[in-house]
Amino acid sequence: MEVVKVEEQHYDREHDGEIFGKLATHVKDSYVRRFLVLTDDPLMDQYRVQTHATFTANIPAYLASYQSPDGLLTISHSKLMRRTLKQDEAVQELWWVHCYYQPAYDMLQEPADISIGFRQYTKAVDKFINYLGDQSRSIAAVNSAGDPYDPVLEDEFSDAVMRIVKYETYNIATEHRIATYNDSLNQATFRAWPARTCRMAIGAERVLVCGTYYYRVSYEINYKRDGWLREVMNRGYREKLADGTIKNIFVGPSMSNTAQPALLDATGKRTTTPTYKTYSNFVVRDWSVLGLESVF
Repeated sequence: MEVVKVEEQHYDREHDGEIFGKLATHVKDSYVRRFLVLTDDPLMDQYRVQTHATFTANIPAYLASYQSPDGLLTISHSKLMRRTLKQDEAVQELWWVHCYYQPAYDMLQEPADISIGFRQYTKAVDKFINYLGDQSRSIAAVNSAGDPYDPVLEDEFSDAVMRIVKYETYNIATEHRIATYNDSLNQATFRAWPARTCRMAIGAERVLVCGTYYYRVSYEINYKRDGWLREVMNRGYREKLADGTIKNIFVGPSMSNTAQPALLDATGKRTTTPTYKTYSNFVVRDWSVLGLESVF
């Protein structure tokens, strides 16, 4: 069996539409090379023709790269994405092989998708951050006697959520980076948001584009105006003495146990001035290694 003639015809289909979700015009979405295969056996089956043609007659294999000599491809290098084999109706020794190519897009060069929304939530309030319009002041949410309100005050909040979606290399390094930075806080200012006010959630899916696997990674950045460090009003039913002894707090003439948690200072002694203890459930990391600032 031999290939007696190679005839190239370009069937580039031009249309207005989308490429990977991006609106485009005059899109050339395929390039076809046509091969005429002549066999010496009219009864040769399709599988044998296809196998023999691929390995001995220089018929391109699946995902083989090709550069069109006439420059008709949208991108000069393309990959074979589909191949058809059809026997000639009049001459059974003849087979037509059509090889369909598509531009070999490098999705790592695709611009990122960026969106900003807001999330609404309700939370308990034990401190007023914006006190009478003065952003630099904050006061404890206590009544005129200095005790926390009962029931606890709640308020509704709305904070920004930014989503950045981009393609990344499909390898172990990307997987490790996702696992490392998921659920982390920003070590330094990200965009206009101060350090430790942004929490990152990362998700990824594997996608196949023109024969190449990529990770389509979604970075969800949750901004929180008062930060992700949790501040808890320092109060309790016991206090710590100077010698380190812990004892119950008694009140009134009968020296009965206090019915309400008392305010404590930084050393654990009872006080009338509210203080706060700060905790964090999230690790703080340097986000600059993710290259997110460069997508804007």
